[in-house]
Amino acid sequence: DVSRLLNALLAIGIILQLYQYYFMAGIYGLNESGFSIRNPGFFLVPSSMAAYSMATLYFVARFEPSKKLRLVAFFTTLTSVVLTSSGTGLISFTLFSFVFLTGGTKHQTVALVGAILAGASSYALLPIITNREDVYLSPIARIEVISQAIDFSKVFYSNTFGAGTNTLINLNADNLESGQALIADSMLGSTLVNLGLTFLLVIIYELFIRPLHKFNQFGLLYFCAFFPFFASVITFELFPVNILMFIALSELIKTPRLAPKKLLSFA
Repeated sequence: DVSRLLNALLAIGIILQLYQYYFMAGIYGLNESGFSIRNPGFFLVPSSMAAYSMATLYFVARFEPSKKLRLVAFFTTLTSVVLTSSGTGLISFTLFSFVFLTGGTKHQTVALVGAILAGASSYALLPIITNREDVYLSPIARIEVISQAIDFSKVFYSNTFGAGTNTLINLNADNLESGQALIADSMLGSTLVNLGLTFLLVIIYELFIRPLHKFNQFGLLYFCAFFPFFASVITFELFPVNILMFIALSELIKTPRLAPKKLLSFA
């Protein structure tokens, strides 16, 4: 079962995170107790681990029949996300948890608005929850990249395909220094640079808006688990989250629309 395999890998990741918390040098800074503040598990970047944790939670919530294992998955995911001190991860977890706990509502719009309000509240508390004074610098940097990438002379195409990928930088670090590549830091910025504004809007609609509109609570859970990282990570280059996202999407597409009912619970 995929959900249980992902959960087992998450458990291994948490063990690594706990080791990093106590013994890793302060690559991402230290907390007041002198321990590592951000712990990426088996990834290089902490937010990547948070993205994997939320992808795992989606699959467990969607496919795991055992209510006890679903409950355990919520606690393990929360533990992993807290250990990463990822603002995006905490917002995603808050959104996901709200939709999950209100999964029986017949009014999808109410659930979505409530989830957004819950996410906004967690965003306001990020410096306290993450113990990071610089937590708001990350979204500011990404917004700057996106604003600089918007070019209305290239609405329907882009002549800088590939320049907004980590792959081009990894192939040759000189591409970054020469300006042939840039650190996009999000799928929004990366898509703008690589494909242009029209393709970005199409991708957002096909990957998130259409599933959100069509598939009730599971569409909402999919949105909450994956979209926040679409705005803060280059998801298409993040293995295995990229594959998991498309597996989740394809499963939603082939599933008939479900009537509103109590789909999800711990009880």
